Amino acid sequence: MSQKIVTADEEICWNDEDEKASGSESETEVTEETADDQQDLLSDYAATETRIELMHSRLDTLAGLGLERFTCLEYLGCRQNLIKDLSPLSSLPTLVEVDFYDNRLKRISESIGQLTRLTSLDLSFNKIRAIENVETLAQLSELFFVSNKIARIENLGALRMLTNLELGANRIRQIEGLGELEALEQLYLGKNKIAKLEGLDKLKRLRVLSIQSNRIVTMEGLDEL
Repeated sequence: MSQKIVTADEEICWNDEDEKASGSESETEVTEETADDQQDLLSDYAATETRIELMHSRLDTLAGLGLERFTCLEYLGCRQNLIKDLSPLSSLPTLVEVDFYDNRLKRISESIGQLTRLTSLDLSFNKIRAIENVETLAQLSELFFVSNKIARIENLGALRMLTNLELGANRIRQIEGLGELEALEQLYLGKNKIAKLEGLDKLKRLRVLSIQSNRIVTMEGLDEL
């Protein structure tokens, strides 16, 4: 597994301002230059490469990278970029780990659901509002949604092999939708709006529960753990 830079409830701010070109001619030149740079970005990688790391590369799209030629790729890391769409990942069914920490994603693309070999998915520090299109990822053991805009814990019931779920720094008000995750060992829910400990009684293997900075005033709902 790839090493995580931060834990669930640590707060890291990474700010990036888009440069604005003046005039349509300048904008065209920047676009063409960016496209050329992206085509060259992976030119030194062999088609049999299993790991690609593109951290902080100012990528705003995956299109044009030629990812489809990497038929053995297992790990793709694109931390701290400007990516808004994960659709091109559908051409990489061999992926086992995907890390798009700190990008500009607003939703979880349907293409993610096609990556059925995934064991680790990190979409932390984006702008995602809903957990969706992950129901087919039955092999997942680690799932990271730290610091998004998620309001509900949902659509996770099929992830029976999940051992680590990180949902810190979101907009969650209720602990729900976890009853079928019997393999879960670590659950991070810090910095949300949770007022009551509930929905945890079936998580018999739970060893770590991180729930600081919420609205809890009574310790309850832990009798079965």
